[in-house]
Amino acid sequence: MANYWKVCAVLTLALFVQVLAQQQRRKVGGWNPVSEDSSGLQDALQFAQEEFNKISNDGRIVKINKTIRLMRQVVAGSKYKMEVEVTMAPCKASEPCPNETHQTKICKFEVLIVPWQNVRELWNYSCK
Repeated sequence: MANYWKVCAVLTLALFVQVLAQQQRRKVGGWNPVSEDSSGLQDALQFAQEEFNKISNDGRIVKINKTIRLMRQVVAGSKYKMEVEVTMAPCKASEPCPNETHQTKICKFEVLIVPWQNVRELWNYSCK
């Protein structure tokens, strides 16, 4: 009877360890979820917003309101995929624009950050 309880205890422990390992498993070199307070993420968000505003053809200003989905891939630096809600002003940056006319859109940005080489690049972006 004592052996039965030992076997049950070992099996329960093994099952617990397996479940815990699956929850914490991350793909090395793959895309993994990242929290908003993660080191480097705020820099990536700010850079994406600034670059998007620079390259926008119509001169409208975009401001990130909230994050929806954040992913990071460790490469020679960090690549971030960020899905965010933005406020898009319907007028150009040089014009006064009432707040109530701003539009909300969902944008996706992909940014590479290599801090030790002072590299920050906006690789992809789209807004809907």
